[in-house]
Formats: sequence, structure tokens, C-alpha cells
Amino acid sequence: MDFIETVNKINEINGSGINVKPVPHFKVEILGRGKGTHNSVVGYAAYCARTRLRNERDGHIYNWSRQNDIVFSKIMLPENAPRRFFDRSVLWNEVEKIEKCKNAQLARTLVIALPSEFSTDAQERVVCQYVQDYFVNYGMCADINIHDKSDGNPHAHIILTMRSIDKNGKWMAKQEKIYQLDKNGKKIYDPVKRQYKCTTQKTNDWDNHKNVEQWREQWAEVCNVEFERLGLSKRVTHKSYQRQGSDLLPTKHLGSSSTAMEQRGIQTKTGKANKNIYFQNMKLIFDMINKTFQLLMEKFKKMIKQFRQQLSQESPDKALSICGEVALLLCTPEYEMPKLPQITRGYRQYTRKYTRTNTRDFVPSL
Repeated sequence: MDFIETVNKINEINGSGINVKPVPHFKVEILGRGKGTHNSVVGYAAYCARTRLRNERDGHIYNWSRQNDIVFSKIMLPENAPRRFFDRSVLWNEVEKIEKCKNAQLARTLVIALPSEFSTDAQERVVCQYVQDYFVNYGMCADINIHDKSDGNPHAHIILTMRSIDKNGKWMAKQEKIYQLDKNGKKIYDPVKRQYKCTTQKTNDWDNHKNVEQWREQWAEVCNVEFERLGLSKRVTHKSYQRQGSDLLPTKHLGSSSTAMEQRGIQTKTGKANKNIYFQNMKLIFDMINKTFQLLMEKFKKMIKQFRQQLSQESPDKALSICGEVALLLCTPEYEMPKLPQITRGYRQYTRKYTRTNTRDFVPSL
């Protein structure tokens, strides 16, 4: 039992109502041209799919086919998207082509940690269902890739388009101009700016900051449905420990390089920080156990006091009968006190016995 489950058990006894659940890793970023390690959506798509792609915009070839940790890859499209977009190279080269600015936003990327309790088939089914319901149905093209090195860290890379597609399968503008009209329905000209007065309006609301919160919550709901279907008691939540009202501290996410170094015995800054956080959380849990034990003792003392007051009001024969019924009740198996786990050594223990013979000598036997 890990410390999260321990806290849940304590809270059940405590009746505090604090629901402590692990928070899934869910990272949302905007992939922009000329920013970050992957400044090309074609290059990032090749990295996620572990394949070889050529960026037609600059002729650069990205080759990640030597990596062998890809377990699932799929492109999902809305109904009005051209069928040729099922080709990964065509889809992301079209995105590179339509974005003209040197600092253009090319795509939205999601990195989601997948529960290790799910099988590979369950992970694929859950991710595809989630992407279909909350992204593709809203008009986004999605490129899904699941990585798993069998190191306990399966995760999904999801690349989403940022432009809507019209009924004819053409890219729409990210925003459109709405001109101000006079009483006659004509455009109002601004002589100072030398242009018609207008305001801009985005063609979709995918950039709304509230969406990230909703996407995290929806992912937690999808996972919890699968946990319940599998008969598991584990649940996840999009809320942080602080928002749950818990004093526990969240650990930091270890990347692939830090994880590999930790497995080789090389200590990293993130790994060291996580160890310190773990010990701080353990101290909080022990304090919670101590507090819970004190509360239980106080409740037990009140019960004993109430029981003694009740017995004092009864006749001696009735009091003796009540005590006998309570004793029998506590002796039944369903009311047996929980036993502490037995601590056994890693080697066999032998007991030495001695038998007395007719000559009164002690003969040892194993």
C-alpha cells in the first residue's frame, strides 16, 4: 500500500472528507515556429511517430525511425477534413505551408501519462475515445502516438491542429474581421488610420485558457470510468493537492533522460527533489496517523464513559447480562480486532529441541 492509499484509509476512519488522489501528468503546450527544441511541426511529428519525414518548406529531413518504443500510432480526422490528411507527411506539411509568419503557432501538443494499470489495448482505446470526443468532434485533426519503454512510464503524444476546416476541406483563417457599419449598412472609414473600422474575432475558441482545465477534468473522468470497469479502487483527479485541501506536496515529473540516469544510479536534481518531497509527505502522513490515533482514543474513552453510565443505571443482574453480550459480540470473527502484519526474516529459523535418554544425557535434535 503506497502513502496515497494510506492517507485515504486514514481519512475514512477520520471522517475528515479529504479525498486525496494522485494527479495525472497532463502537459499542454503550443508548438511555435522558431521556438523550443522542435521548431517544426513536421519534425515533432516525426519524433512522436518514430518515423522519417521531410519538411517541404525548408527541405530538412527528420529521421527518428531508429527509436523502437512506439506501440501505437494513429491519425484521426473530422468529417470535413480531406482524406489525404491521413498521410502524416501531407497533414503537417500542409500546416507548415498555410502558416506564413516566422513566429506562427503551428500546433497544440499534449503529453499525457497513461495509467500503468491499463493494458496496452485499454490505453489505446481510452486515448482514442478521449481524443475523438473532446478534440476531433470539435473540428481538430489529431495525431496520436503512444510510447512505452517498459519502464513503468507509458505516455501519449497528441498533436492537434489549430485552424478550423470549412465544408470544402479548406483551412479557415484563425480570425476574421468584423467591419463596423453605419446606418446605411456601409463600412465606416477611419481617416486617421486610413482603413475601415473593424474588430477581429477568432473563428474557434480552442485557445480559451479554460479549455485546459476542462481537458484535464475530462481525461480524469475517462480514466476513472476505465478504473471502475476494471474493478480497481484507484481514482485520479485533475485537481492539485492544494485544491483538494491536502498538505501533501506534488512530485516533479522526471523526463526520459533523468529517468535513465536515475536507473543507472546517477542522482539528478529532479530525483533528489522528489526524494525530499517524498520524505516530507511521509512526515505529514505519520503526523496524520498520530492525530487519527488520538481521535480514536478520545472516541473510545467517550464510549467507555457512556457505557459505564448506562451500566450504573441498570440492576446488577441486567448489567452482568449486558457485559456478557458485549464480550460475546467482541469474540465473534467479524468483530475480531485487526492484527498487525507478521514480520518474517528472509531465512529459515530452526528450533533446537532436547530429548532425555535413559542415561540422562541430553541429545540435541533439529
